[in-house]
Amino acid sequence: MNELDCFILDLKKTIWIWNGKHSSWRKKAKALEIATKIHQEHGNKGQVINIDENTPPAEDEEFWKLVGGRGDILSAPPSQEEYELFLYKLIEEDTADEKGEPQIKAEPVPGPPFSRKVLDSKLSFILDCEYEIWIWTGKYSSALERATARSLAEELVTLFDRPNVPIRREVDTGETCVFKSFFSDWHDKAPPPPPPPAKKATSQASVPDMVLKMIKSTLPPPTTPFDISDPDSTVLDVWAIDSAVKTTKFAEKYFGEFYADRSYIVNYLYYEKDVLKSLIYYWEGIHSLPRYYLTFKFMLYEELSKDAQDLGCEDPPVEIRVQQQKEDFNFLSLFGGRMIIHSGTATKHRRGSEGDGTILGQDRTRMYHIMGSTRAMEVEKVEASALNSGSTFIVFTENTVYIWIGKGSSEDEVNFADSVALRLKSDTQTVVKTTKEPSDQEKRQIISPKLKEEEKKNKFLFFVKNKKGNEREGEEKK
Repeated sequence: MNELDCFILDLKKTIWIWNGKHSSWRKKAKALEIATKIHQEHGNKGQVINIDENTPPAEDEEFWKLVGGRGDILSAPPSQEEYELFLYKLIEEDTADEKGEPQIKAEPVPGPPFSRKVLDSKLSFILDCEYEIWIWTGKYSSALERATARSLAEELVTLFDRPNVPIRREVDTGETCVFKSFFSDWHDKAPPPPPPPAKKATSQASVPDMVLKMIKSTLPPPTTPFDISDPDSTVLDVWAIDSAVKTTKFAEKYFGEFYADRSYIVNYLYYEKDVLKSLIYYWEGIHSLPRYYLTFKFMLYEELSKDAQDLGCEDPPVEIRVQQQKEDFNFLSLFGGRMIIHSGTATKHRRGSEGDGTILGQDRTRMYHIMGSTRAMEVEKVEASALNSGSTFIVFTENTVYIWIGKGSSEDEVNFADSVALRLKSDTQTVVKTTKEPSDQEKRQIISPKLKEEEKKNKFLFFVKNKKGNEREGEEKK
């Protein structure tokens, strides 16, 4: 190891990045990009840890044990490939031009190094790395600042005669790992979860009345400072939009269950520094239709916005669209960090009224794939070949629920499978756990217990004749 380069140590559950003292920004960014891609290939399990020679011994001790101890690091002069960094923030001036339009000025930010704290959500920024230019737009920045940022970035390209320099755009709260690497205190780690949802006493009241009653009864007055992590200071509601293009409000006991043919609206109300905030997630199932979003945008969104305003929310709700299997850490944490996704049409699973949520029928065999410790996804085609040694699966039959544990399953996956089986099973079903990976024949018997009987009833012998040069096929039942 030397001071000039970056090194990646892949342990699957943990990926270490060691940055040499004189390694360039470009190398550090590339190392983090590669490590993140490896992390995604491993199913986003574990974590990515960035260290260097200035990391405290308590934080990098495990790394040095894995590579055989702290040895001599080859010294090297600073890299000649090091690129200068320039960060500009765009500020709208009080004065106007001759046409009366406001003017934007680019003000240099001292550094490097740069801190992530300088990125103000009310402004836009330009980061010039010489070999590429980044535009970062805050979510509350003005339209004029955003438009000016692009023209100023193009001017920087032509000003220093860099025709092949790409201009990249970053959005507030959606930054890539490469962009984060340019800031000394910005590590590519998951943000802390939002506060847990409040316990709700009823789901029968109308939306405005129920939310208003809960806010008044559980929250301190807005003038009283309190901790946002208090579970009584938040409200969570969930709606679903189905093929009939109608919205259904879900009971709290069904929170965390989703159908792939639906879209869901998750409304999250909370206090931040004595100010009521509203956050709305729009979750799209893989088989949901685009028209569902129009139903939400022109009907339910306006209703939720009005309700939040009546409760004292000054700002409009922040809307975030989430696609199936691309849920971020904050979305998952609203449901305890775990979710269950049912495939197919919801009405094929459900018995009972529409408002009952996800009461599953037992009229068919169903299989769920435990994906890490965060998602349980129903497999559309139930067959033995869907099982693999690296995961845990749950198979629901008429009377039995099988938990199939692969050789490579983790303890978290098995515990998650236990909770899913208990949640979805009926009172008449018993749970059977396979602690030893079965053979292929045993797999088929788990998937289809009546396989042997069906094989006895349906045995056929096929033959082909070619006596006169004309082939013909036939069958004889045995």
